[in-house]
Amino acid sequence: MNGQVLKRLWRYARPARAAFLLSSLFVSCRYFVINDLTAYLTGRVAEAALHWDPAGLLRDTGRFILLLIPFLLVDAAAKYVHAMSTQRIGNDLRSRAYHRILHAPLWQVEQLGAGRGQVLARLNGDMGVVENLYRSSLLAPLIFGGAGVGAFVSIWLVRPTIAIFLLLLGLSSFALQSGMSRQKKRVSGRIQALLAALLTTAGECLTCGPAIRLMHAQRGVLGHAQQRLAQYLDAGARDAAIQGGAEMVSGGAAMLQYVGVMLLSILALEKGEMAPAQVVYILQLSGLIVSAFTLVGSTLITLRGYLPALGRVEEILSLAQEDLQTGLNAAEACTHAEVCASQAVLCFSPEKKLPMRRDLLLKAGQMTALCGASGCGKTSFVKTLLGFYPYEGSITLAGKPLQVFSKASLRAQIAYLPQQSLLIAGTLRDNLLVGCRAPVERAQLEAALRICTCDEWLADLPDGLDTRLQEGGLRLSGGQRQMLVLARALLQEKPMIIMDETFSAIDKQRAVQIMANIRRAHPGKTILLISHEEEIVNRCDGRVYLLPQAG
Repeated sequence: MNGQVLKRLWRYARPARAAFLLSSLFVSCRYFVINDLTAYLTGRVAEAALHWDPAGLLRDTGRFILLLIPFLLVDAAAKYVHAMSTQRIGNDLRSRAYHRILHAPLWQVEQLGAGRGQVLARLNGDMGVVENLYRSSLLAPLIFGGAGVGAFVSIWLVRPTIAIFLLLLGLSSFALQSGMSRQKKRVSGRIQALLAALLTTAGECLTCGPAIRLMHAQRGVLGHAQQRLAQYLDAGARDAAIQGGAEMVSGGAAMLQYVGVMLLSILALEKGEMAPAQVVYILQLSGLIVSAFTLVGSTLITLRGYLPALGRVEEILSLAQEDLQTGLNAAEACTHAEVCASQAVLCFSPEKKLPMRRDLLLKAGQMTALCGASGCGKTSFVKTLLGFYPYEGSITLAGKPLQVFSKASLRAQIAYLPQQSLLIAGTLRDNLLVGCRAPVERAQLEAALRICTCDEWLADLPDGLDTRLQEGGLRLSGGQRQMLVLARALLQEKPMIIMDETFSAIDKQRAVQIMANIRRAHPGKTILLISHEEEIVNRCDGRVYLLPQAG
């Protein structure tokens, strides 16, 4: 762990910093207090047995119990505050991460992982790591470090030579574990990379399972996975060896500490320099000094293993926020939404660019089909039109360069229906009203549902528009989900609609009917429709073909 990582962790804790710090400090003190009181009481037992003083022992035990009861109450409160503060820190981090992902430039988000499933899986795992850091890993050095300092001072006051012996033993064990922690960092990075590769392979198996079976490609896919698993097993063996070495250092130090303290104490007893009660007291506390070093060393190894996850969290939290406001208002331009592209190059990132191999013209007030082979840039062009990707060359809207308009005003005038239908947990009515800027009258709602033929299957639902959906609209078929989000787009009353494979799950006869309904109800609306289906493309006012990429 370096200073920069600790600074970032301290910055992450801002929402509950005071509560986390105070509760952590109290919890760190409790371990020494419990051991010190226990050591004192154990010494008093030995002293009472030696001098036969049961009355004094009972008196000291009573005082111990009187102190213990309020201590336990305060301890429980501190643990509660610590648990709640760590939970608040974790929730705030997740919220900030989701906010960054949704507000960062799209090309930056796409560089986080191979796919959205991998990004989300990593995000949840990494946030769990950070929460665990605050919950236990960062607390361990405070607990055992504070207890070790208290034990060292207490033993020094009784027998300085024993305190120095324990300090040297602890430093030696810490030095060994520190070297192991550097190896742990390298191995953990390797394990994380292999897990990412395995996650991608698992996603391919889930998504392309039928195709893999039909092609009899199981052997190739599984062979690749087995190779990755073997590499993961090898890295795991190295990780286990480091962990085992750390445990061996801890165990060896504990044994040396016990034997050394016993020998030094016996020598002091023989010389009359220590009392039996002091020997018992030192034996009880001596483990705190060595364990402070060994457990802090073990924690360091654990934290080194967490560094890759911390790096990815920092990568998400450091995403730049997309500039939405700079530029002209696109409201009037989208009303006359003629789009021209000439020698345009779509820029997914500074390193990855896609030249459009044909100029195109999308006329205002018409339904235009955007066609072409997969990979030719149809969806990418649409995202560029919405301001998600930068571009080179010329793309104009109503005769003005696209980049002169603010992204916020562009998106406010264009209803976009992506290939994946976005539905949230809630009622059908809730989903229809997502993104609507003005109150929607019942007549408008019924008209949009009728245009998209949703009324035909809504009648079969007992609760109608009050039917509750799970995340993603799992209670509906693919076609029903597409009809629902199209009705939602119509309710937003934007002058331009972009449909990306919106009819892919709807039977062709119904799709043609919906297209005709839209043209009758909204004759002046500019519609750009991406589709591979000739029957749908033929119903459009015009079509634009994008050429496949060369090579």
